[in-house]
Amino acid sequence: MNKGFTLIELVIVIVILGILAVTAAPKFMGISSDARKANLDQLASTLQTSAKLAHTKAILAGKDNTSAIIKIAGSNIRMAQGYPTATKDGIVQVITDANQWHPMVPSVNILANFHKSVAGLMMFSQYPINKMSATEAFNTQCFVLYTDLSTAAKSQTGSSSSHNSNKHELGLIKKTICYLLSWVGADQYVGFCRKPNDNNDKKSGIQINKNFGTDGPEISIVSKGC
Repeated sequence: MNKGFTLIELVIVIVILGILAVTAAPKFMGISSDARKANLDQLASTLQTSAKLAHTKAILAGKDNTSAIIKIAGSNIRMAQGYPTATKDGIVQVITDANQWHPMVPSVNILANFHKSVAGLMMFSQYPINKMSATEAFNTQCFVLYTDLSTAAKSQTGSSSSHNSNKHELGLIKKTICYLLSWVGADQYVGFCRKPNDNNDKKSGIQINKNFGTDGPEISIVSKGC
């Protein structure tokens, strides 16, 4: 009676296992990626809800138009213009189980990537802080960025005045450029060609919650690397 595998049978088994590994691995990787993106969406929603609840508290306390400290659930929360600041004693204190999201303050280099030169940002990563720096967490391209109201307002005001100053002079030129680029699908990669209601920055992978970035803190989901 023969025992064990023959060489041919062993080769066939190895080939089958190899095929299964090649076809199944991408699917499992896709599932993990979707799960991480879903976690970021959950965090963004939590930040939005928490900021709105804190804003309601500030309104009731008559401190919605100034910088102040208000008490929420027994904790002192630092506020700016009626919303939690992007600090450890601000938005991080407000959300439940904040440490599971590993909040960290972005470095100057990270701020430059977002074209922001002012303080007031907090980055929430799914990767433990003790295992990587803020720069390394940024390079994963899988995190949520919270910009408090004072910073978001300055950014919007600055960009608005810049556009207004060139609107009349360069309007026709920009339209012509965007029209020509649209024939080859390259207009989406030029900043002034993108439509104002476009929520996805297709080049950088940054998704911005427009509805909550106009009258409240700006919440950005970076999921390109998830």
